[in-house]
Amino acid sequence: MFPECLRYTKTQANFWKELAWNQTVGHAQEWLALHFATVEPYEGMHAFVDKRPARVSELRTKLARGEGDYLHGPPLRSCGNCGEAGMPTQFRYCGRCGAPLPTEPEAGSRAPS
Repeated sequence: MFPECLRYTKTQANFWKELAWNQTVGHAQEWLALHFATVEPYEGMHAFVDKRPARVSELRTKLARGEGDYLHGPPLRSCGNCGEAGMPTQFRYCGRCGAPLPTEPEAGSRAPS
């Protein structure tokens, strides 16, 4: 139980774990950067912070209804006042100028791919 021996033994015992982590950490960072802004990780993190079960069935129901994987709805709204486009369908007011948005997204609008 000498401190130096213990530290070295721990380093040797964790060699394969550290090797695997260092080989995949870049991929994990990229995946997280691309996917963390979606609804599922958002709900999971908030459930963890609130110390409650994640509402997975609600997320799946929304996806089944075609509401997509957007936190505040697909970005289909545009502001007639300032011209800002790509605002979520649940927004009632423009995020840029504060003007009220139309009650329905414009016909023919679609979420960016």
